[in-house]
Amino acid sequence: MKVLTWNMQGFKTNYGWLQQFHSQYDVILLQETWLFSFESNLIENSFRNYRCICASSMPDSKNGLRGRPYGGTAILIKKQFESCIIEIDTSDPRVLCVLLQTAKGKLLITNVYLPCNSPENDNLITEYYGKIECRIRSHDCEVLVMGDFNVSPAVNKFQELQILCEDLDLNIEDIEKLDTNTFTFCSKGSGSTSWIDHCVASQQLVSAVKLPFSCSPSDHIPMETVISSTFNSRNQDTTPKRSCEKIKWNFVTQAQKNTYSQRVLNQLCNYDWYLCCEENCTNLNHRLIIDQKVELLVSILESCSKFLIKSKNKWSSKQEYGWNDLVKEHFEAYRSAYKD
Repeated sequence: MKVLTWNMQGFKTNYGWLQQFHSQYDVILLQETWLFSFESNLIENSFRNYRCICASSMPDSKNGLRGRPYGGTAILIKKQFESCIIEIDTSDPRVLCVLLQTAKGKLLITNVYLPCNSPENDNLITEYYGKIECRIRSHDCEVLVMGDFNVSPAVNKFQELQILCEDLDLNIEDIEKLDTNTFTFCSKGSGSTSWIDHCVASQQLVSAVKLPFSCSPSDHIPMETVISSTFNSRNQDTTPKRSCEKIKWNFVTQAQKNTYSQRVLNQLCNYDWYLCCEENCTNLNHRLIIDQKVELLVSILESCSKFLIKSKNKWSSKQEYGWNDLVKEHFEAYRSAYKD
């Protein structure tokens, strides 16, 4: 599985550059999308082969935004692997999580965009380290944490990150696998560089880390990671196979339609269909639940209609629904006359 992380410093400005090579990655983690929550469709429309999970840091204000845009994260997963998504956590745009089912088991991917490393943010960064630890400890599975940590190996907060990784038995893979003179950030103003984008992962999970591009339209350089996990092939297409046979409703009697309606109603009453009453709900977990409920509804409709589908035999083209019932009396009379 190939994963890419990139602080793109504005989706609207720089998405075109990502479109040139995005298809080679199974999962893409983006930071600083600078989008309002109602603009998430921009990512989906630009990358139609991916399922988009995003969280905005921008206030949805009717008065508009004052000052420069900021924040926002997104996780893009190829739609062919969408069925592998188990759980989504968009409660904090700085720590965006998705739980996936892979061939090896569950994998928790966390996209991080941590606050800038400054004295006033010292406690806040520690709090986010705590959030990351909490998310990891609440899932007994392999872990991949990537993104803009905003701390370089030379600062004290990076040492705090190292201690956290030691406690959780995780590796900072980019530090282990890249040259010591690596940098992932280059200031457009001063030209100074730093290594603030990282890849933290479970032991033996990551097989390679590299910077596939020497520069980008943003002030960050994308980081690519290859991990040993692959998506469970059994889960790549879990859409139930629909019957090729279609019901010819113009041949269905009213009595059969009534029976079908009653069967469907009885099945529907066995499930809870209520989900949310919020008009403009942005909870991405609800989208997963809606997909599941749609599949359930279709399966109910399909199972209740099986008695209406013609049986497959050489006379099927001449059969009429209810034919046996219509001729039963005459058939018995014929058999009786034949015996006599």
